[in-house]
Amino acid sequence: MFSLREDTRLDPFLGTGTATIAAMATTRNSIGVEIDPNFKKHLFLRFRNVIDFSNEVLENRMVSHLSFVQERSKQRAD
Repeated sequence: MFSLREDTRLDPFLGTGTATIAAMATTRNSIGVEIDPNFKKHLFLRFRNVIDFSNEVLENRMVSHLSFVQERSKQRAD
């Protein structure tokens, strides 16, 4: 629910790994446990792409923030 950079979060129900990917993308450590072996292949494929995912998230945040700043600056000028 809440963590700081470099914190370690425990996910006792790893599932498809979404929370772990979010942790890795935001510089958190993550330990996940999954008892269903059918998730293993899927998890490894998702974790392999975490760098591209993180870069995409960061780029989208920067574009969104730049748009916000430009819009706010425009409002102040009016």
